Amino acid sequence: MDRFTDALEQRNLEELRKYPKADLHNHFVLGGNRRFLYQVTGKKIEPLDHPLTSMDEMDRWSQKYIGQDFNSTEMRKLLIRATFQQAREDGVTVLEIGEDVWGLNEFFHNDIDELVNAFTSAQKEIASDMELRLQIGLSRHCPISYLEDCLSHFWGNKNFYSIDLYGDELAQPIENFKGIYRRAKKEGLRLKAHVGEWGTAKDVRTAVEELELDEVQHGIAAADDESVIRFLADHKIRLNITPTSNILLGRVADMSMHPIGKLYRSGVDVTINSDDVLIFDSDVSKEYLRLYESQCLTAEELENIRKNLWLHNTLYKIMSFFNTISGFEKDFERYKFDFNGRPIIFAFNHVRMQDIAIEMEAIKNHMVLLSGDFKNVHPDISGKLLEKNGVIYFDMKNPYDNSELKEQRKYLEEIESYLNDDLSGVLKEEYNRAKGEYETNLKSLINDRHNVKKVINDVLQSGYNMLWFYEGSWNLSENKPYYEGYNYMVEAALKNNAIVIPGAFEIIDIPGKRKRRAIVRLGKPIDYTKMYDINTLTKEDKIEGLDLIKGQIGGLLFDIWDKYSNVSRKELEEKYVKTLTAKDYFVPDYKRKSPLIKCFEEYMNKVLSEWKFSLEDIEEKHFVDKNIVEQSKAFEHLDNLNLNKNKFCQ
Repeated sequence: MDRFTDALEQRNLEELRKYPKADLHNHFVLGGNRRFLYQVTGKKIEPLDHPLTSMDEMDRWSQKYIGQDFNSTEMRKLLIRATFQQAREDGVTVLEIGEDVWGLNEFFHNDIDELVNAFTSAQKEIASDMELRLQIGLSRHCPISYLEDCLSHFWGNKNFYSIDLYGDELAQPIENFKGIYRRAKKEGLRLKAHVGEWGTAKDVRTAVEELELDEVQHGIAAADDESVIRFLADHKIRLNITPTSNILLGRVADMSMHPIGKLYRSGVDVTINSDDVLIFDSDVSKEYLRLYESQCLTAEELENIRKNLWLHNTLYKIMSFFNTISGFEKDFERYKFDFNGRPIIFAFNHVRMQDIAIEMEAIKNHMVLLSGDFKNVHPDISGKLLEKNGVIYFDMKNPYDNSELKEQRKYLEEIESYLNDDLSGVLKEEYNRAKGEYETNLKSLINDRHNVKKVINDVLQSGYNMLWFYEGSWNLSENKPYYEGYNYMVEAALKNNAIVIPGAFEIIDIPGKRKRRAIVRLGKPIDYTKMYDINTLTKEDKIEGLDLIKGQIGGLLFDIWDKYSNVSRKELEEKYVKTLTAKDYFVPDYKRKSPLIKCFEEYMNKVLSEWKFSLEDIEEKHFVDKNIVEQSKAFEHLDNLNLNKNKFCQ
């Protein structure tokens, strides 16, 4: 058995557990493995076997089985370990859990490092290859001032990934939490809240708009209102749903009619999660199987839900791993993007081979890569990963500069010079054949450049973000912060209502270490819809729009260089001396290369060695303005003159 769908169709729960999956809605106090807890404590925890009639009944269950028995620091840590044990056995590879803010004082002596260590040490001990996303938990029942006081210990701590609001949806108005969520957004946290489990579809939309949520825990009430469904789909708001919990809490009467089916088929991003394993006997694999057995979702639909999240997270985890083992120290700022569902074009400068992996890790959001020269780029496992992620390959070279076409054209010209002397017609026949082949090949290349624009538009119209190196190739200039670029990006953004975010990337050697520092910075969003009209867009407009991108990239790069400008003139001279050979000492001083040029050549050779490209390969992919002729090109024809003595003397 080699497919998740096969395991579903055969009702093979143990086989389902072998497949990677995520659990993004898990309350660790009730999320543990009952066998593990029994072995450690001797306490037998029985799950519910009937639907509850009220939340009070759920509280009574919790007091009976959890209550005072786990009300200490050590027992709290045991519950954390039990949750990792459960997740590992269930095949969970991405786990999002965290402590309630009041628990910091209650169980961890107001020591944020002790709390973080309780989770990270359990992860390393039990599930070291699992991705842990630490979450800050808030109770609706607590006064705002109390929550703000508790949160003062959490703000600024980069170990936390998200924030979540839970409890009785009617405890107090959702608007009361706006101040907290605004601060959480500034901290770069992913914004979540429990809503739409007991409340209405309107409550779901209100919570998303008031708190600017990225995700909703439950949100199943949204299925009652088509306008809210459309709102969630258009704004890419994810619902982290827990089907068995909804059944046993009396929110859904029958699994076959669970709203997740309608929501998924309406285009809403949904995930399948456990909620409270100990109460509901609801690990993630069981949830998938129950949804399949009830015919709420097909095996293929369930596989898509699993893969959509798992593949994205796995790809980024792999990239992060390779970036780390490649010896990079990472200097990223945390970013959060919310443009009401509009797609984003991340417009970066292009420096090295590692750009793609590092930028994707830094940004975290899913992006489709635009990549040229498909025959040579990513021939290894990275290409396979990018295909899963989404990549647009095309040949960005000028079709008329194609070496194969040039040879074909030269051949045609040679035949053409003899056609008048061809009495047999054999050459004419060969000429027509070669010309047809030439025109077919030329058309295919031109069409490739035309078609890629259509694909770009399709990707953006579908709501996907893009990673776009506007320069077209690596920047190997000794003094330019960036090259000129292809301005179709401006038109594509305008046509598809996309936001452009300029980005700067740089790799810098760390003095005295065998490591390199990878730095990613993002600029201010650019909204071309406020500047231009697609129906009247001119070439000058596109040039102007691209200049805005280049200006920001240049500013960001200079900020990076200013921060990390740690190479002194003395170091350059010392490095220069080490590169000198015996031959160099016989070169006149006026012809000898400067330390800076010598070091730059060393850098360039290092860059070129990373991939199978020559300097000529890279240079021919750069955008070249047809209206500007470089000095070397202007006089290039002089090198190809064939002087005729007779004509010269005339």
